[in-house]
Amino acid sequence: MNGAMFVDGDNICMHFRDSSKRIHLDEDIEWKDLFLALEMRGISLITKKFYIIPYELHPEAANNLRHLGFSIIPTEVYGDKSLTDDYILVDAMETILENPVNVLIVVSGDKDYLPLARKAREKGIEVIFIAFDKDTAEVLKNEFKFIDMTPFVRLEALVGDVSTVGMSSTVEVKGDTL
Repeated sequence: MNGAMFVDGDNICMHFRDSSKRIHLDEDIEWKDLFLALEMRGISLITKKFYIIPYELHPEAANNLRHLGFSIIPTEVYGDKSLTDDYILVDAMETILENPVNVLIVVSGDKDYLPLARKAREKGIEVIFIAFDKDTAEVLKNEFKFIDMTPFVRLEALVGDVSTVGMSSTVEVKGDTL
């Protein structure tokens, strides 16, 4: 099955905004493991687009993401509104209408993608959302396939320097016990 992946980089960054750790989108997310997990489901990614406000992504990180096969799509902010969702909606709709895609993968938990997902499903396209469970709209998890992104994040990005965690068998992360 041919898949098209659209990554809402702003949405991923938002998950880590309250953290003391700044996320490195190219290093802290195990993209190759995620691609392998999709491949094991029979999905061949023919399109991988990464959308982000330019000041959120270091040029070296952008280069590393390109080496992983992503097209980097810079987006804009007007006032306090990011246009990242809008760029993804337009490009994804164009993709599902004009390309031989069997699977639409949206890396975001934002409910703004609900109309896109429903239209894709109406066209016979499987839809998968990949995001952090607690940041994903329930309607997306209820109506479509959902993959929690947490297992694809390096432990250090979730808890900080693991050498300071100690020998405890549990680690507290924002109120959750691992």
